Amino acid sequence: MSAEERPGPDGRLDITVDQRTREPAQQGPSVSVVEAARLLGQSPDAVVSALQRHDLRGWCDEHGEWHVAVAALSSLLDGRDMLGILRDQLDRLQNEVRQARDAAELVRRQADDRQAAVADLRVALARAEERIRAVEAVAIADVATAQAEAAAKDQVIAELRAITEWHRSPWWEQWVRKRKP
Repeated sequence: MSAEERPGPDGRLDITVDQRTREPAQQGPSVSVVEAARLLGQSPDAVVSALQRHDLRGWCDEHGEWHVAVAALSSLLDGRDMLGILRDQLDRLQNEVRQARDAAELVRRQADDRQAAVADLRVALARAEERIRAVEAVAIADVATAQAEAAAKDQVIAELRAITEWHRSPWWEQWVRKRKP
């Protein structure tokens, strides 16, 4: 059961669609609805309506996008050269490819720039971590020195208290303490 094209009772082109595949048998070269609308000087909605009414030969793909058969356009374009249409479409597609390549190159350059920035940031982070370790080592040494100085001062204070205690005691206590062996 392949798709068959036959003129309808009103002279319009009917397309019989294979019920299993829901696609016409011969798709052939096609253009998008927007391109067909541009070529025909109509709106894309008018072209889709013509496709749905079968006034224009075309098909809908699995993504729901309509395509217009180039052969169907040739009779409507008042003798315009189909080769010219196909060349225009080829030029447009080549331009799209060129733009896509340029965009990909821009993205690649941006990725390279970002990788370089990340590498610079990693170097800066490593330097900062090294400085932090150096400052921590100095701080630890300073704390150890301060603790040793505090311990020495505590010892001096204890000795001074003992001497002061000795001198505050009554004379007879001092005399007794000196006499004890």
